[in-house]
Amino acid sequence: MIDVLRLLASREITIEQAQDTFSETIDKFHAGELAGMPQDELGLDRYEWTAVCQGISWAVLAEWRQHGWPTECAHCHKPIDYKKFGWMIRGNQLYCVRCFADG
Repeated sequence: MIDVLRLLASREITIEQAQDTFSETIDKFHAGELAGMPQDELGLDRYEWTAVCQGISWAVLAEWRQHGWPTECAHCHKPIDYKKFGWMIRGNQLYCVRCFADG
């Protein structure tokens, strides 16, 4: 297991290396070569994994881990507690599901 976001935040790896590590891990998972789940292998919690699956950039996610996730919708500015879900990622920003669905 590695902590890809920690390595990225500490500049031990580049964004390209983080993406390569992600791709390699997914390939190993699909080939049956991982004992566990890809998110565990990459050191991601369930919120980070969800954001990755929704296309957030590695750089933004590493920043969020270090300095905290946004606490409001990027569109309507209503509070969001990311640990309660009810959010989606678009353009590296956090949106409540209502604003995301609207568009």
